[in-house]
Amino acid sequence: MPSPKTIGLLIAAVCSAVALGSGYAMARRVGNYNLRNPPQLFDCRQIEDRDFTFAGRPVRLEDAADEHGRSAVRLTYGDRSVTFAVHPPVIKNFGDLGPYADWLAVVELSPLELGRIVTDEHGVAPRRLAVINRNTAGFDPDTWGSVRVKDWLFDIYELTPAGDIDRSTHQFQTRNRVSGAMETPAEVEARRELEKAGRAPPPPDQAITDVRPIAERSWQWQAALFAVPRGQVSRYRFRTDAVAGNLTTEGMGWTLPLTGFSMMGALVGMGVFLSGFVARRTV
Repeated sequence: MPSPKTIGLLIAAVCSAVALGSGYAMARRVGNYNLRNPPQLFDCRQIEDRDFTFAGRPVRLEDAADEHGRSAVRLTYGDRSVTFAVHPPVIKNFGDLGPYADWLAVVELSPLELGRIVTDEHGVAPRRLAVINRNTAGFDPDTWGSVRVKDWLFDIYELTPAGDIDRSTHQFQTRNRVSGAMETPAEVEARRELEKAGRAPPPPDQAITDVRPIAERSWQWQAALFAVPRGQVSRYRFRTDAVAGNLTTEGMGWTLPLTGFSMMGALVGMGVFLSGFVARRTV
């Protein structure tokens, strides 16, 4: 009968060979995924000043009230101005935007490539400035609104170099448990209301709300995270990555569990091999 040393060495050798082979295949899959799906990286700089300049125009954010008397912020960019409701700050008319930290953020973003900010032929980095205002989609922000994370809406006011203020509402997507499709909770709720009213909703590819889904790795994704409460771990995760893959590129697939189990097998083999050196008492 083979000794424990021989058995353990054989198990460790076979499992190590499998781990090397599957690990190499896994590395190639990860490299291929990242090559076909290059990540969008941004240099993000949060601005807490109420007064600053962007694209040669003055920018100002000041406390105000909307037409209903609710707490609001007036955003002025050059000769354009917009007022929008916000969660009431702890301290009004504070020197900077600190009291709005969990609800409102001003973020300047520049694209990154190979760890460096991308510049044009004149050495100028394209910059994007956005004001992000988070709201709880009608739920009480101090109760249900604080925990219904998937329902949070992000109003993004983008200040364009042309001097305009472009407003759009965004929401992180969730996966439909039945179809597996990605969808915004606002769209799901709107379709549910249509069905309750006895009306047939339009096809899935036809949106019925103005809420835009936040695409993974987009600048909107990066910017929205600045308006998430800092004391809360973000629950938003990428649904497609090198582990799971996507519709066009395979992920790690079978290589990940095979590499993991073969490495465990190699450790077991080494344990059996080392047990052969343990002296046994003879009675």
